Amino acid sequence: ETNLPSAVERYEMRQCVEGMAARLAAKNMNTYQVNELHRLAKEHIKAWDDPEGDDKGERMGRTNAAFHQYLMANCGNSLLLKAYKMHQLSPIWVHMHEPTEVPIGEVPGVPVPEHLERLCELIRLHKADEAEACIRGRIHVITEQMRAAMWAHSKHEQQTPLTIQASGLSSQASSLLQKEEEK
Repeated sequence: ETNLPSAVERYEMRQCVEGMAARLAAKNMNTYQVNELHRLAKEHIKAWDDPEGDDKGERMGRTNAAFHQYLMANCGNSLLLKAYKMHQLSPIWVHMHEPTEVPIGEVPGVPVPEHLERLCELIRLHKADEAEACIRGRIHVITEQMRAAMWAHSKHEQQTPLTIQASGLSSQASSLLQKEEEK
């Protein structure tokens, strides 16, 4: 039994909360805060790109959590951070506590480094609409990957166990979706 519906709900809410945080960060962050956010983004990119070490997953989780936590804490609305914590919307929380693997970064056409660099640049340039769209779009794609896997699993529950890998849909889920689309 998976808890993927709960993960989907968390990502849907995360899309709203982090989208608003990015919008407000573009309006409210000062130069020091933007530079610190960018430094945290670079730490995460380094952990993402570094293939060495048994602790890569731990480093990626820690640096990703630090980036998102800083964004939420410094966007200018303390209620967003409270909602983020209260509803456990941190991507690292979902990956560690929901009993299923969910996508953690590979979004077609938007690799992690480019996404974080772009988001930081949009915040630096005070482009609120674009900053919100940047983060919401990425989270939306991941949410839809989980929803598609959930749908595919419910259609073929007796055939294969549900597994969503870090790179997106597993080959099992992808082939099930493809078969459904061919019908």
